[in-house]
Amino acid sequence: MERARLAEVARVLPLFPLARTVLMPGSLLPLHVFEPRYRALVQHCLEGDRVMGIATLDARRPPDANTPALHREIGLGEIVSHQPFPDGRCNIVLQHVGTGIFGREMASPHPFRLAECGLMDEPSAGTADALRDLRFLVLQLSTRIPEASPEGRRLVELPGMELPDSLARRLLTDPEDQRRYLGATPVERVAMVSDQLAAFLVVAPPVGSA
Repeated sequence: MERARLAEVARVLPLFPLARTVLMPGSLLPLHVFEPRYRALVQHCLEGDRVMGIATLDARRPPDANTPALHREIGLGEIVSHQPFPDGRCNIVLQHVGTGIFGREMASPHPFRLAECGLMDEPSAGTADALRDLRFLVLQLSTRIPEASPEGRRLVELPGMELPDSLARRLLTDPEDQRRYLGATPVERVAMVSDQLAAFLVVAPPVGSA
């Protein structure tokens, strides 16, 4: 979906809040949908642009009028697979297509929540240099750990932000770290995974060690 169209969709974004789930860049998220309000949300999306927002609940803040508080970073997911069941339940798969920043909750005529969101800016300054350094780190680690070498060679061939996004899905297992990654700029995302790899490199055995 083109960025301009995605920005329009995000202005009135249907939300699917989840407790500890983050729709990270480059990822796919399978969901089993059974609650009536979210079945209605899926149908609403299928009849429109097929995009919903995966919002992470913010347990640190009190709910507003019995509505659970949300973190500001929202993964925008497009329904790329839909498997309906006779009783109204369904399985869906969402593909990350962008990152929204929560603006305000909107009055909703539907059983699900709506929010006005903006899109994360994606400045490119410095990204090329950061990606070059990240590729070098991956190759260094592959040299230190022979069993990781085939995967390392495959990873460094990934274009652009596919490399850090792929690494982040492997390295960032805590929802808080995943959420920070979701809301970060490209350069910041590269830095997050580079820091993780650098930490591994410190403890990896030197080349040629017994």
